[in-house]
Amino acid sequence: MGHFANAEEIGALEKDLEAERPVPNKDPDQTHVVYWHVFRRREDVVAFARSVMLESGEELVAGHCEDDLGPLWWLGVRVDDLSKWGNRSAIHKIDAGDGENPGSSML
Repeated sequence: MGHFANAEEIGALEKDLEAERPVPNKDPDQTHVVYWHVFRRREDVVAFARSVMLESGEELVAGHCEDDLGPLWWLGVRVDDLSKWGNRSAIHKIDAGDGENPGSSML
């Protein structure tokens, strides 16, 4: 049965956010990161991370980088075994905004 990130995992995530890392590429064979979101505000990453359900062999990973518009932070799920994931293609999701909050600062 899955679980939401606990305090220790959120603490590790906050340290990950300090690391400059590019957004994962679409080839999970290299990174094992199969699912990620991109945000313009660091605090939105931590808030969103609390809603991600993790299964056995999955962990949250994160980082920050920059694009033409400025800084961005990302949150992903890394799996230890891609064959358990069931789909070798990465699922890449970028929120264009929050439908319930059109003024949202999410990318």
